[in-house]
Amino acid sequence: MTTWPAVPRMGPAYARALFSRKRPRPPFALPESEARLGPLTLDESALAAYREVCGADMAVPASYPQLLVTPVHVHLLTARAFPFPAMGLVHPRCVVRQHAPLAVGDEIRIDARIEDLRDVDTGVEFDLVAEVHRDGECVWESRAATYFRTRKREGEKQEPPAPELASQRDFAVPRDAGRRYARVSGDANPVHLHPLLSRLFGYKQPIAHGWWLLARVIGELAPADGPMTLDLDLRRPVFLGETLRFGTSEDGPRTRFAITDERGKVRLTGTLDRS
Repeated sequence: MTTWPAVPRMGPAYARALFSRKRPRPPFALPESEARLGPLTLDESALAAYREVCGADMAVPASYPQLLVTPVHVHLLTARAFPFPAMGLVHPRCVVRQHAPLAVGDEIRIDARIEDLRDVDTGVEFDLVAEVHRDGECVWESRAATYFRTRKREGEKQEPPAPELASQRDFAVPRDAGRRYARVSGDANPVHLHPLLSRLFGYKQPIAHGWWLLARVIGELAPADGPMTLDLDLRRPVFLGETLRFGTSEDGPRTRFAITDERGKVRLTGTLDRS
């Protein structure tokens, strides 16, 4: 297991990713990929910058540990023994569970790993897993499905219909969200920064970072400090500069939500359970 006493810089990992010549061939297998980060102390100045960029009001937003662990996951993904190229990987789903709220000044340790390789319709998936420990207790965890395409789809993809939601409001994605998130996170993935760079990876314009969207969804839903589970399904890219629609429906402690475009196409959907 690799141990990082502080959040590692992502520059060396992205350099390895950009110049990678990995050409995966089946049968696929995952190497042992585990790392530990910390102990870290949750800092108010870093949190304030994060809250401003992501529009979250909680003292320690439930998405914040994902920012801390992402550089560790990227280093694991770009290790020589890892079989898939990091550039081009996408996250179709993510589940975040907060068992107890975090507070400014808390000392935490984060364990990260990659596991559960599985075949899916047009490729393979595996999970990026993170667990936050405080005083020996797991208080937060996430599992982000990560997809790598290995073959073309046969036939047309069938998608679930857009959910019927009671409340609708505008959801604006600032044009500079990619650059601002990169400044607070250190995550300067080119697909989030500039049209010319995003086109190199198959996107017509820069897309919003999935973990910025995670934070914005939590900010929109404004959960109280306490136990919660957020299940997020990222169906289509969200482009910087778009104004979309954010819909919600309440069912006791459970909120269903979706972000849709003007054609009614779902960009992301999910649930927040406060029980």
